[in-house]
Amino acid sequence: MEKGTVMARKIWVFVLSLLLLFGVMFPLEVRRVKSVASMITVPDDYPTIQEAINNANEGDTVFVGNGTYYENVYVNKTISLVGESEEATVIDANYTGGALNVTANFVNVSGFTIQHGQNPDPFNPGPTFAGIYMRNANSTRVTGNIIQQNGMLGMYISYSNNCTVVNNTIRDNGYDGIEIWFSEYCLIDNNTLTGNGITAFEAIVSVAGGYNTISNNLVLGNTGGFWISNEGNDLIAGNIVRSNRTYNLDLWVAHDCLIKNNVFADSRLFGIYFEGFGGRNTICMNLIENNSVGVQFNMQNPPSLYNSFFLNNFVNNTVQAMIPTTTTNSTWDDGSKGNYWSNYSGVDVDGDGIGDTPYTVSGSNLDNYPLMEPYLGPHDVGSIIRASKTVLGEGYATTIALNVTARNYGEQVESFNLTFDMLGTYFETELNLASGDSMTFMFTLNTTGFTIGNYTIWSSASPVSGEEALKNNNCSLTIRVVIPGDVSGTTLGVPDGTVNMKDIAYLVSLFNTRLNSPNWDPNADVNNDGVCNMRDIAICVAYFNRHE
Repeated sequence: MEKGTVMARKIWVFVLSLLLLFGVMFPLEVRRVKSVASMITVPDDYPTIQEAINNANEGDTVFVGNGTYYENVYVNKTISLVGESEEATVIDANYTGGALNVTANFVNVSGFTIQHGQNPDPFNPGPTFAGIYMRNANSTRVTGNIIQQNGMLGMYISYSNNCTVVNNTIRDNGYDGIEIWFSEYCLIDNNTLTGNGITAFEAIVSVAGGYNTISNNLVLGNTGGFWISNEGNDLIAGNIVRSNRTYNLDLWVAHDCLIKNNVFADSRLFGIYFEGFGGRNTICMNLIENNSVGVQFNMQNPPSLYNSFFLNNFVNNTVQAMIPTTTTNSTWDDGSKGNYWSNYSGVDVDGDGIGDTPYTVSGSNLDNYPLMEPYLGPHDVGSIIRASKTVLGEGYATTIALNVTARNYGEQVESFNLTFDMLGTYFETELNLASGDSMTFMFTLNTTGFTIGNYTIWSSASPVSGEEALKNNNCSLTIRVVIPGDVSGTTLGVPDGTVNMKDIAYLVSLFNTRLNSPNWDPNADVNNDGVCNMRDIAICVAYFNRHE
């Protein structure tokens, strides 16, 4: 080893020793050891990682320099195992068993590439079938590693509670990327899992435990995404789960789980699959997009009962949801807000952001309060302008009634400013609205003297802290002055700049309609007398074949 490299490593080890002495790097673990922790370096003090561990005391740190170590490492005491660089410090099992086996509490593992663990006998699984195998290893932390190309599992966490797996890259393992077995209160956060399940299975599997948190992970291009089985009270939040070949999330005998703020997208089969049994899960604020089926309930097994869906965005799934006709116990709204469905065709006459008619989810399952726009977060305010008339003939002056509404679509009380600009008339006010509340301001616009052309009116609700859904903050409305009698064109009810038979035909179709008629169009009332009749048709004939 070159002299400069040795000196640099000794300086690095000295710095780590000082950090450990003052409890900076691993304060929890250091405080649990009565003696002063020491630093052992590999290969300076011992040529192999295992020899260094064998000679370490409880609470020591084994620091491993860059290089490839062909070992099956066993950690049976509370230590910190630290690699110099996750890319260049490699534990390679060389396909002869597990790469790293942990059977002690409060162990820290960071800074390694851990690879080529292989189980010689797939019908006799044990500690030799994972890149990292943890059994009875409570409160162990695995952070900042690359775990790759292991024959079966990337990580196996068994009977180990309160473990933390954070900031790891877990890729190209034969079966599961991470499997959690009979373990509770574990945190799986901010990991990247790609290409797992080469032979079979999923990126993350959690079985027969509970109260685990799986959050903020990127799960991309695995055979399956998450499989949650015989679990209760798990939190699955903030994950991006995309392009997994079978499903993005499979719930089997899972109950009382909160599944929130995830992306489940681009699966060949299911965004979320309820395999059967369990229930009382809450699924909210997720994007479920571009899957063959957005949500699928198993058609043969007893159903998962009493699940609650709300504030999810179902976007462009081939089938948004597929549920047995006998399964009616899940709810698809929270009593005031439902989900966004990209194929919903209903209208929102009162502008409250909720569709006026229910959305049929599947069979007799209804979303009674479908969202008109995708849900983008808990903070969302907006403005709407409505006019009594938006098309008027030149010279046929009228006074247009304008309603400007500010609404809080979010979930908390919000304070914001509403501004309104009506062709030079400016209005601004400060509002404080509770969730779901609105306030409407009424204005009038006298159009005397308006010539042919477009006149735009604006309103704006100032963004509030944390707001991401800015699309509905600003609203504009165009008042169009046209040749009298130009009331329709190729698109019914939309003027095209010419008075011709399309306009007469449209007026005939609305003949004798008035304000309370179901098909009333105020823009077809050319002379503004409150009824569509021969007087309007006569004006149309008088200007026939005129164009802008």
